[in-house]
Amino acid sequence: MLPTLDARLAAAAELVRPGQPVADIGCDHGKLTAVLAASGRYPKVIGADLRPGPLSKARQTLEHANCQDRAELRLGDGLSVLSAGEVGSIVLAGVSAQTTWEILEKAPPVIPRRKIFYKGKELEEMDLDTIIRIHPEIVIVDELAHTNVEGSRNEKRWQDVMDLLDEGINVISAVNIQHIESINEEVQGISGIEVKERIPDSVLEEADEVVNIDLTAEELITRLKAGKIYRPDKVAIALNNFFKTENILQLRELALNL
Repeated sequence: MLPTLDARLAAAAELVRPGQPVADIGCDHGKLTAVLAASGRYPKVIGADLRPGPLSKARQTLEHANCQDRAELRLGDGLSVLSAGEVGSIVLAGVSAQTTWEILEKAPPVIPRRKIFYKGKELEEMDLDTIIRIHPEIVIVDELAHTNVEGSRNEKRWQDVMDLLDEGINVISAVNIQHIESINEEVQGISGIEVKERIPDSVLEEADEVVNIDLTAEELITRLKAGKIYRPDKVAIALNNFFKTENILQLRELALNL
C-alpha cells in the first residue's frame, strides 16, 4: 500500500525531475522514497538516513508499498552516502534548514572528469556528456575561457556551457577580466601580453547576473604566493610577467569600469 504524503513531501515530489537518479536524504520513514520508487519515473531511487531506526521503518514502508526492489536504502551522514555524479536530484525534505546547509557545505557533489589520452599523456576534462545525462538543476563550471583538449566535443569550455544552457541546466561560472574579447586590446596594452584564451561578450550577455569579485593587488599577490591560483613552479613566472602589481591595478580598474 502506497503511503500518503503530507503537503510538504507532495510538493517536494513534484519538483523532482523524472528520468534521472534521485536521492532522498534524511528519508525518515521512507514515505517519499517509496512514492518516488513506485512511480517508475526514476532509474534509481536512494533513501538515506543517519539513524538505523528510521531506516528500518523506511524498509517496512517500501515493503508495504511493494517497491522494495526499486529503491536502495543507505545508512550514513548527509551526502557521504553518494558517490560523485551518482544522482541528478537530491531531496532534503526531512531535515532542518540548518542541517540542510551543513550537509551541502560539507559534501558538495562533484562529477568526475573525463580522461582523455592526448599525445601520449592522460589528461582530464569536464565530462559534458555525463552532466547532460544526469541533468542537475544547476552546475558549477570553473575556468570559462579554458581551451579543451583536442578530441573534446567543443573547442572551448564556454561552448560547453552554452550546450548546458541549451539543455536547460543552470550554470555558475567564473572568468578573469583579461579573457573578455571586447577588451583584449586594452589588456594587451596594459600587460604587453596577448591573451589567446578569450570568451565572446555574447556569453556574458547570456548571464542572468554578473558579479564582480574584487580583490586588491595585495590580496591577489598573496593568493598567488600561497599557491591558490597556479602551481608553485609557475608562481614566480606569473609575478614577473602578467601579474605585476602595476598590471593588476590597471586590470582591476578596467574591471570596475565594465
